[in-house]
Amino acid sequence: MEKDEQSMFDDDLGSTDTAPPSILSDKEIAAAQALARQRIEKAMKEAETERVIAAEMERIRREEGKRTGKADLDEEVSFTLDLAEFADKIVINGEEFHHGFSYTVARHRWDSIREIVFRMHVHEAETKGKNLTSEYRRRHENKLSGVGAPV
Repeated sequence: MEKDEQSMFDDDLGSTDTAPPSILSDKEIAAAQALARQRIEKAMKEAETERVIAAEMERIRREEGKRTGKADLDEEVSFTLDLAEFADKIVINGEEFHHGFSYTVARHRWDSIREIVFRMHVHEAETKGKNLTSEYRRRHENKLSGVGAPV
């Protein structure tokens, strides 16, 4: 198509630059715009409400995981976390436990944390070439007497 034919085609269908005249009055247009705003705000509120509900449900589920229903395992235990040199924190179910801080948790959670900390220290000892068995064994100062028997 040539340029003149294209401009004639645009004129027949209406230019894309200008909006067609509205059959609504200015008052009706303002009311429609207000209705559109209300619908958008309602949709945004519903989406935010769903997000808050989902976050709260997740928090409750995590809290529920902190209880076993057995009195001895739900007993509160306080401790100060002493991690290996290579770690600054451990994360369990999205909850962070930092080195050097004191915490109070249920015994069943403390058992898991204690196991993790123990294995961290074992790993550190292995990588540094230490044998934990000999590190914690009681030392015996055996001396030999001139007769050949230990004193």
